[in-house]
Parts: sequence; structure tokens; C-alpha cells
Amino acid sequence: MSKEDSRSPTVAIDFSTPGKFIFSMFNYVQNMLDALPVDMSDKAVTLTLLFLFDTNNDAKKLNEVVAIIFHHNTAKLLFLCKRARPYLQTSVAFLCT
Repeated sequence: MSKEDSRSPTVAIDFSTPGKFIFSMFNYVQNMLDALPVDMSDKAVTLTLLFLFDTNNDAKKLNEVVAIIFHHNTAKLLFLCKRARPYLQTSVAFLCT
């Protein structure tokens, strides 16, 4: 049976093992994914695809609603990759540019 610290909405702390504690951000990630619109839900075979740095100068700008969702989730990913998922840093850094 785990006892989680409820003071943080982003990090759960499990004290169930005597002498140990486990930090988890699973709920943070799940809440991020659940909040995405259905048309943004997809899967990738690898974390950083080869075409990550390819840009399309002719691409149309995102509408305001989608742009806000994009920036909000990019900021959340930036927080996440610095705290718990360092392997996401390359992809997230590109999204921040």
C-alpha cells in the first residue's frame, strides 16, 4: 500500500517501502495526454525521428486555439524533460524554437 504526497500536483512520492521513497510523474504525463485534442493523439516509433529538424517554410500558421495548446504543452514538456525525462530534451528544445 502506497502513501502518496498530495501537496504536489506534478510529483507523487511513494513511501510504501520502509527506508525508501519513489518519485513519480506518471499522473502528470497522463493528465497531459488526456488533455490533448483527439486529433493530436498519435504514436511515434522513436523518440526523435530523423526528420525532426526539417522545417517547411510554406507551412501555414496554427490558429490561435491550437497555438495556445501547443505552447502550453511544450512548456509542460520542458518542465518534464528537465525533471524526469532527459531523453526528451533534444525534441523539446526544437519545439521551443
